[in-house]
Amino acid sequence: MTQRPSHPRRHQTTLAPGADAPPLVRRPTRRRGGVEGGAATALGTADPDRPPPGSRVDRATAERALPATLRGIFLLAGMPDAGPPANLTGMVLRCLIVDDNAGFLRSASLLLEREGIDVVAVASSGDEARRHTEELRPDVVLLDVDLGTESGFEVAGRLHAERSPSPPDLIMISIHDEEDLADLIATSPVVGFIGKSQLSARAIHDLLGGARAT
Repeated sequence: MTQRPSHPRRHQTTLAPGADAPPLVRRPTRRRGGVEGGAATALGTADPDRPPPGSRVDRATAERALPATLRGIFLLAGMPDAGPPANLTGMVLRCLIVDDNAGFLRSASLLLEREGIDVVAVASSGDEARRHTEELRPDVVLLDVDLGTESGFEVAGRLHAERSPSPPDLIMISIHDEEDLADLIATSPVVGFIGKSQLSARAIHDLLGGARAT
């Protein structure tokens, strides 16, 4: 007859009457790829100063960083930094931008969209501008003075005539000074002029408000 080997009994600590039991120590549970849960922080593998992803602090940090990202694009085009939405009428202004510079079209669209204007389309020629104006019926059209071989003032005249009696508000834009274009502006159907370096939603609203008040 084979006798089974006896196993040694586990050592048990006997507590004196009235003594408190020692606190239990919980070891961190390990899973594939590292330590689970808060144990990573205890082991020094997490950054205690970094907010958890998706938290309100984390989203606020991302939102503050967005204008700085866009700022580099705007400055390349000689434009101001994006400000807060400037919707002064309670209605979203629908805008068409016409310019033969693709970089400016991209920068201007980002700037005005961030400031609360709905850029419905962009165009790089007079024909594109006329087609988008007919199909989309924008409230305002920003027209570059120099459209390659075309004159922005001539395009403005055609848009005004073709969309009569309810043409969009036409605003000329340029890197040139307004004083150099004063005579052309005065004899054209446009409501005014905004330099590209001053372009903003507030400048557009202020110009339209002044034109409609006169």
